[in-house]
Amino acid sequence: MEFIKTLKFLLEYPIFTINKQQITLINFIVLLLLIAVGKLLGWLITKFISQQLMKTQRVPLGRAYAVTQIAKYLIYALLLIIGLQSTGVNVTVLVASSTALLVGVGLGLQTIFNDFFSGLILLFEGNLQVDDVVQVENLIGRVTEVGFRTSKIITRDGVSIIVPNSRFISNSLVNWSHENPISRFYISVGVAYDSDVEKVKQILLSCALAHESVEKEPAPQVFFEDYADFSLIFRLHFWTNDVFNVETTKSELRYAIWHALKANQITIPFPQREIKIISS
Repeated sequence: MEFIKTLKFLLEYPIFTINKQQITLINFIVLLLLIAVGKLLGWLITKFISQQLMKTQRVPLGRAYAVTQIAKYLIYALLLIIGLQSTGVNVTVLVASSTALLVGVGLGLQTIFNDFFSGLILLFEGNLQVDDVVQVENLIGRVTEVGFRTSKIITRDGVSIIVPNSRFISNSLVNWSHENPISRFYISVGVAYDSDVEKVKQILLSCALAHESVEKEPAPQVFFEDYADFSLIFRLHFWTNDVFNVETTKSELRYAIWHALKANQITIPFPQREIKIISS
């Protein structure tokens, strides 16, 4: 009985006071328990979404990530309110009394608040999702994280770029992966004027269809693009779902086309000039 009284005394002993509100040891314990519960619920939500939605319902990775983040933030906000209430802080009064302060802070931190609400829009609309391949100005990268204020993108050079979310909302965003996972690209090649154009077409198509990253449907196409000064210009259009590594695919196709043209005695010409020297 004496032990219970001592324990109660220790738990209810005021550590410090904020605005005449005493904060006791038991308040700290409750806050720690709430943090642990929040972490556990976040882990359970991630586990459920990864196992149920992604595997059973076949929900894309980006959409599942957005749902997970929104659910986590809602849980954290709810637990924060419960934690404040448990310490005796009246949340309604706290918000009302700090309205003027929040307005002043908001005016000074407009950019940060703009990024914050832009992150909310991105998560709810789903226009930018994890694993999307996007173009930011002249940089192309894969989205690795969509946060509330910033998002992370890793470029083809392995460089991680942190981008404020407001840039995705206020500027035009090129999203190579949005809705349609495949995109069309092309490479051009010039052949000599005496080449068999039908044979060139078949070589280009066979090289494209033989590559594992090129989609068979829609099928690749070859266009006779132009009559240049020294060559006939052909353009090979192909579709691929590996947008992030498309430059590697283009390079491998050029290697294959070079060897195939050479094996069929079809030359790729280079510019030539005739110089006539008139003697006096």
